[in-house]
Amino acid sequence: MKIKYLLLITAVFLLFSSCGIFSNKISDEKRNELIKTGKKAKGEITRVEDTNVTLNKNPKVNIYIIVKPDGEDEFDAVVTMFVSRVSVPRKGDNVNVYYNPKDKSEIVIE
Repeated sequence: MKIKYLLLITAVFLLFSSCGIFSNKISDEKRNELIKTGKKAKGEITRVEDTNVTLNKNPKVNIYIIVKPDGEDEFDAVVTMFVSRVSVPRKGDNVNVYYNPKDKSEIVIE
């Protein structure tokens, strides 16, 4: 009986993992690389959208940002990440971001 439950739990976890429910768009390794080698810029949050996914009661959200790099044109970006349920970012919040200048879709919030 315990083996059946263990197999069921494992199967459900693998199913959710393969669907990306337990992962961010950018891996921790890529995040650390962007923080080390990416370009730092200021950003302003324009919208926060719930994805209806939670992990340990923390929501996964899409954060829409206007990125304002020094000496360059502003651009729009979206960061998908889990956030603390007691500290959800809001429209108008200012954030620091790191991005890949060659692929501006690769972006993380500091």
